[in-house]
Amino acid sequence: MDARSFTDRRPSVALVIGAAIVLWLARDVIGPFVVAAVLAYAFAPLVARAQDRTGWPRIAIVGVAFAVVVVILGILIFVLAGRIANELTLLSASGPDSLATLLRELVGDARDDEREPQLGHAFLRPTVQR
Repeated sequence: MDARSFTDRRPSVALVIGAAIVLWLARDVIGPFVVAAVLAYAFAPLVARAQDRTGWPRIAIVGVAFAVVVVILGILIFVLAGRIANELTLLSASGPDSLATLLRELVGDARDDEREPQLGHAFLRPTVQR
């Protein structure tokens, strides 16, 4: 490898390093753009097929599809709003320690270690006592 081939690669390496730094700094903002790119890629064949069938411009088809999705989401929210409000009321009435109670049931309480062994100890106890 001669010195000239290394100097020819230097701008490319600097560009890749610079792009990596920019992407790292913008990592919190990139998520929605990635989702949008995946959706655009996934729906491109459907939009092209609709464009061929109707003869409408691409922007009109995408606009109509967007309006249909917004209407469907609005109907779902309208239909489920009462149920969601009821569930939120029940959740708030269950007490502020409902998460703590759930975690206590799943993991176990540290105060219970002296009184009753937990699931992991129950499996180990027969092998230890033998």
